[in-house]
This record gives sequence, structure tokens and C-alpha cells, in this order.
Amino acid sequence: MTPPIAHPRVGLRLDLISLAVALIVVVAASVARHAELDTCLFLAVNGWRGLPGAVWETLSVAGLGVSALVACTIAPQRHPRVVAALPWMFVIGGGLTHLVKQAMPLPRPASVLAAAELHVVGPRLFLRSMPSGHAMTACAVVCILFLTGEPFWRRPWVLASGAMLAAAIGLSRLVSGAHWPADVVAGAALGVAAGCVSVHLAELTQTAAWLATSLGQWIIAGTQLGVGAALVMDQGYGRTLPVQWILATLAVWAGLRTLPELTWLRLRRRVEART
Repeated sequence: MTPPIAHPRVGLRLDLISLAVALIVVVAASVARHAELDTCLFLAVNGWRGLPGAVWETLSVAGLGVSALVACTIAPQRHPRVVAALPWMFVIGGGLTHLVKQAMPLPRPASVLAAAELHVVGPRLFLRSMPSGHAMTACAVVCILFLTGEPFWRRPWVLASGAMLAAAIGLSRLVSGAHWPADVVAGAALGVAAGCVSVHLAELTQTAAWLATSLGQWIIAGTQLGVGAALVMDQGYGRTLPVQWILATLAVWAGLRTLPELTWLRLRRRVEART
């Protein structure tokens, strides 16, 4: 079933609405952060010790862009529209995230609170707090999966599970002491906007068709292998290295699978050219 966003007018309208809402949310979150309205909430969440630190580190790793690439490109031929939206997600979502970070260089909790008040899980970060890149990535991926129109991702329990995972990733950034609540809210709003725009741009530019070409398949395979190499290295969360190694193995396995499929694609085109 073709999703509503595939229609240009619907897609453009949704893009503009999501971007306008994201702008309003980012401005409101910035005002709240300057007024320190979310400090009490942050201290309450950051002080919670209900789960071991390894759980929050694992969720933080799940919110990384490389983890999103592994999850969404394990079987690129089965979900071409999801894969097609990913490059746009990193361009649009990453661009909006860094634009806001540069325009509003707010300090992170470690720069404001005393060491005795702050519980840090993973690397200790100090600068450019808003927005949360992890929250942006998580919400953008959930939005893309929903808007691609595949029936499985539109089932209520699947959508609810994706939303809960995105919320857990955002919560992990508070528990780890990396972000304020306002940062996570701003990142989530930007993620939804980036997801909407990415799906629309992928449809307009026919990115899926281009990625199905020989060059596109080489880029997918190279990206998968590169992500696998990146995940082997410590991302700053020492206790999650086994999880990273599993993700790296999946990425390399997917890349190696793409290469033989690329060979078959070239052979098939040669046969078609001869006939």
C-alpha cells in the first residue's frame, strides 16, 4: 500500500507542518532550559538507580547513527524505501541538529552541576547540549518506518514498541547525565521532522531506484562494512563493547551479503543486454 506521503502535496504539507512544529518546540525548549525549568526533573531522573548502568549504556549505543544504519540495512533489498530515506535522514537530521547546537550552544549538565550532584554513565560531556542527537535519530527512524507504508510497521503494537524504545533512548540520555530534558524533547521534535522530510525527499528523488543500481549497491555494501569497522572501536561506553561487536558482526555480514548480490545484478544485466 502506497503511503499518503507519496503524494507530493501531502508530503510537502506534512514537511512544512512537522518543521514548523519542530521550530516551535525547539524555541520553547530553549526558553525552558534558559529558565532552568527542567532542572528538577533532570535531577530526579538522573538520580534514579532502578537499573544498572549497562542498560543505559546499551540504550545510548542504540541511539547512535551507526546502530540505526545496522538495524535498517540488514536486508536492504526487502526494505528499499526505508534504506532510501536513511541518507536524507542523516543529511536533514544531522544538519538540523548541528545547526541548533551551533546557534544555541547551551552547556550540558556536567558544565553546570557539581560532581556530587551528577551521576554520569559513559563519557562525561560538557558542551553543546541542545538538541539530543540520540533522541533525534531514534524518533527519525521510528517516523521513517511508519511513513514507508509497510503494513508491519503500522501495526499499533509495533508503533507503540518503537515509540517506547525511542523514549527509553531519550531517558537514557538523562540518566547518563549527558542531556537535559529540554534537549531530549527538542531532539525528538527534530527527529520527527527529519523523518517526514527524508521520506518525502527519497520519494521525489527516487533514491530507492538509484540505490538499486550497481553504484548504489556498492555504496550500500561499503557503508555496511564501514559501519562494522566503526562499531568494533569503543564508542565511549566500555560495558557495551559486546553489544557493539554483535552489531559490527551483523553489519559486516550484511555488507558481505550485498557484494554477492551485486555480482548477480551485474551478471543479470549482461544477460539482459545480450538478449
